[in-house]
Amino acid sequence: MPVTLETASLIHPRPRHPFQKMSRLIRPKKRTAGWKIFVTVLVGWVPLVVLTAVSGLHGSLVALLKDYRVFARVFIAVPLLLAGQTLIDERFRLIVQHFSDAGLLKAEDSPKFHSILATIRRLKEAWFPKLLLVTFGCVAGILFVGNHLMFDAPWSVRFLASSFSQSSAGWYFELVTQTIYMVLLGLAMWEWLLYVLFFGWVAQLQLQLVACDPDQSGGLGFLGYSLTAFVPVIIAASTAMGSVLCYQVPHSVFSRASLNTVLGLWVAVMLLVFVGPLAIFARKLALLHRLGCLEYGSLAHLHAEQFHEKWINERGGHMGELLAAREIMALNNLAVSFDRLRKISPLPIDKITLIEVIAAAAVPMLPAILTQVPLTELLRVIFRALF
Repeated sequence: MPVTLETASLIHPRPRHPFQKMSRLIRPKKRTAGWKIFVTVLVGWVPLVVLTAVSGLHGSLVALLKDYRVFARVFIAVPLLLAGQTLIDERFRLIVQHFSDAGLLKAEDSPKFHSILATIRRLKEAWFPKLLLVTFGCVAGILFVGNHLMFDAPWSVRFLASSFSQSSAGWYFELVTQTIYMVLLGLAMWEWLLYVLFFGWVAQLQLQLVACDPDQSGGLGFLGYSLTAFVPVIIAASTAMGSVLCYQVPHSVFSRASLNTVLGLWVAVMLLVFVGPLAIFARKLALLHRLGCLEYGSLAHLHAEQFHEKWINERGGHMGELLAAREIMALNNLAVSFDRLRKISPLPIDKITLIEVIAAAAVPMLPAILTQVPLTELLRVIFRALF
């Protein structure tokens, strides 16, 4: 069976979720990202507002409406994670299609490639990994995150004499709102893991790579575009992380240096997680680079030797051909090709995509940065860096 955009779908398997069908979260042949976002935001936000409003605590509703930690999860992270599911699927299908269209697969590897796709599909449709992710998201959201995240929020606690306990709104955030975010983030990371498995198995095939390919990655440069599929996930996670730092920095021992260290480590972790898997192809590209330098080096030397012989040693007999000589253009083109293959990157990714990933990880941290660095000073640093 040929590889097509329909047979390569990663995240749209046959619907098997009765609740999602009943709630119209899954409708045949229709994109439902907007409806999913609407329902999920409704579930995560409206009951939280109602419970806070009926609590009767003075200023609790205003405190909730101003709480960036809640806003970041409900109105930024969750919609991005849901919308990103479609982008992840579309990018995967395009990548799979390109392997066939670009002729990167040898005829004998085609059955193996289809077997890889079938395995990815089975893993995608398997219920047990999703059950583990949902369970982990619930447990992590309740035990390790939710009950510590809002401990200082007026709307999430209820003061009783000399002690305080969690309010009904605090419980709802912990059990529902935070859990929704954690589960969606876990499912997004499952899609990322499927990408990693796909890259790992494809890297074992005998791909038809060309050392002088214009993408300077032997023809694998298109794999770098897989990172853009996870930009919404990176922004969502960075926004949630930045919202926590935004509240912790003014009330902790964070200095500007320590904050910069945390932000630098966060960006490094995002690069390691999402760019790191492309290193699976580093060994194949390194081998291509070495062989290409030898093969094209021999060709370039032979051509240069003949060029030298004709136009230096025997120039007098060919002066009439000088203006129309094709050897000069051929020598220049060969030099360009040789220079291109010498620049083969061990990671099939271009600078623009790398900048997008770094920006997706760093920009949502601006609220936390501005707690330590005034906006005017930050703009002055950026201006100096640009000019």
